Amino acid sequence: MRRVIALAGLFLMSNISLLNAQNAPLPFRTAIELALKNSAATAIGRAETQRVKAGYSQSRDLFLPQVTIGSGLAFSYGFPLSLEGSAPSIFNFNAQEYLLNPHNASS
Repeated sequence: MRRVIALAGLFLMSNISLLNAQNAPLPFRTAIELALKNSAATAIGRAETQRVKAGYSQSRDLFLPQVTIGSGLAFSYGFPLSLEGSAPSIFNFNAQEYLLNPHNASS
């Protein structure tokens, strides 16, 4: 019960401080900065920037090494074959990477 009363008191104190902060006058410079920060054009620009960064990251990731680690240990009937047609192994390690970017290669 004491916790509930303490939490209610804390809630009331925080709301009173918020109400006092809302009644303070807003300087003109702050109003202009808030308007620019929350404008639709700024939001569209931010979204476009995020989209371009994601596209760059995705195209850059193609040329980083792709590493796969695994094993061929599992219960099966018969003699399991891998995709390459070889016998199963206890430990598999595979690394792949593009070496040449045809879009950035100069002639």
